[in-house]
Amino acid sequence: MSQLPQNEEQVNAFPLTASYIIFRDAPEPFVYLPPPRATVPDARLRRLARHLTRLGERSVYEILREIIAGRDPVLRLEVYAQLDPDIVEALGADCLPDLRVLS
Repeated sequence: MSQLPQNEEQVNAFPLTASYIIFRDAPEPFVYLPPPRATVPDARLRRLARHLTRLGERSVYEILREIIAGRDPVLRLEVYAQLDPDIVEALGADCLPDLRVLS
């Protein structure tokens, strides 16, 4: 494992492929590297995307919210892949509710 950066110059030169957080106010400053995100072969990603769209607009909206919140997209897609589109539709969970403006 590489040495953690000790000053601003080293931080700027720190080789990273993902975002990181530097905790300077900790008793001993350190760098937090988030865990690597899951990867998926292209063919599997296509199947996951096709399945997600069969679940309806509500599922697409919900997974986008989860991804924006920082969840791992591949892991979330795998969870949604376990849902049965027919059951989701039968429960009415495939559509987004209409937005109503209250006055």
